[in-house]
Amino acid sequence: MAKAPETENATGRVLVLSTTVLGTMLSAAVVILACSGDAGVGSLRASSSGAGSSSGFAPGTPDAGPAPACVAKEAEAAPGKRPVDIVFIVDNSESMTEEIAEVEDQINTNFASIIEASDIDYRVVMLSHHGAHDPVGPDGGTAIQRICVKAPLSGTTCSPIPAKPAETARFVHHDVIINSTDGFCQVLQTFNGPDRNGSHPQGWAAYLRPVAFKVFAIFTDDRVSTACNGFTFDDKSVDPISGTASAETFDSALLALSQQFGTAARRNYVWHSIIGVAPFDSGDLTKPHPPDAPIVTEKCGADAIAPATGYQALSKLTGGLRYPTCGHDYTTIFKAMAKDVIDSSILACDYAMPPSPAEGKIDPATAVVRYTSGAAVTDFGRVADATTCGPDKFYIEGDRIKLCADACSKIRNDIAAEVKILFSCLPREQK
Repeated sequence: MAKAPETENATGRVLVLSTTVLGTMLSAAVVILACSGDAGVGSLRASSSGAGSSSGFAPGTPDAGPAPACVAKEAEAAPGKRPVDIVFIVDNSESMTEEIAEVEDQINTNFASIIEASDIDYRVVMLSHHGAHDPVGPDGGTAIQRICVKAPLSGTTCSPIPAKPAETARFVHHDVIINSTDGFCQVLQTFNGPDRNGSHPQGWAAYLRPVAFKVFAIFTDDRVSTACNGFTFDDKSVDPISGTASAETFDSALLALSQQFGTAARRNYVWHSIIGVAPFDSGDLTKPHPPDAPIVTEKCGADAIAPATGYQALSKLTGGLRYPTCGHDYTTIFKAMAKDVIDSSILACDYAMPPSPAEGKIDPATAVVRYTSGAAVTDFGRVADATTCGPDKFYIEGDRIKLCADACSKIRNDIAAEVKILFSCLPREQK
């Protein structure tokens, strides 16, 4: 039999999604599935030709009813995709001129275009001050750097730069000033707070989708040092302990802000940090710091102000990427973030019901999810719905096959996991 298609999930695990041929012989390693009804694993039932009735029979006894339509058919099962809301936080301080220019250049070419091609339902929210990034402020003093996002993500070429951001169905620009060290507070305070030009008086919260996975990406060369909403965030520049405490405090505040961001047990967001941190590999600047790598206290260069241990700690906590801002070529960074967005959209524990073959109709009541890890094989049994979930169980909701939390965790945490979805079919109608 041809190898089943492989799909990489959000954690990099490979799931083999297929169905298998149902044989006619029982053995300890093969589950024979029912042809109709709610037969349990290991039992064998078939519908009789009478309306709505069924008759049982012993293994090996010929079925008196019509033959199943697809006892020897394969059908593909594909993982679902969830919407993704992407939130960019771009520092508007004077030292960010080159970084902002690179964000403007890359956000369409090496980010939005890649996600668009993957057929994901995505939306971008920009938190930053709209306008031109001038090297000198209008009064000749310290400049507040601005950003103008171009089409096709936005609705403008930025030549000339419009007075207000040109938003689209994919792009929302919440015009606020992100100061050098207050990224955490700006996220918390502007969530339900107005922007500078009055376009979003109720904040940017209204533009998020509750079912969407959230991806944050901050661009700054400075550290965490701010206070708001009764919280204080201070990573003391090069202190991993203070950075971790700041990240944990922000995480708690964000989770309390809205259920959209998930819970401490199951977060619905990831935080990427493009900051003044030294590179993970000085010989290969395309490599990010992986989540399990320690917090780094070295800067990426003389132009960087701090390694931002607080942002680093939040990326570690949520499984995000960490890249240095130095170098001012963000091609790899944006491509890596685009790939992470695509991976994050895949629902590794949520599968599509495969289409029925021409010969008959797949019977959802016969579904079995088989989890293989090396030589170990586990068949997940079906329960009625999410409220009756238990260990090694799944349920069917509409046309989706969904693993319960315990089964989902096993697959997500197992790098060797393979998943097969087994089906039988309803009998063909008598002619």
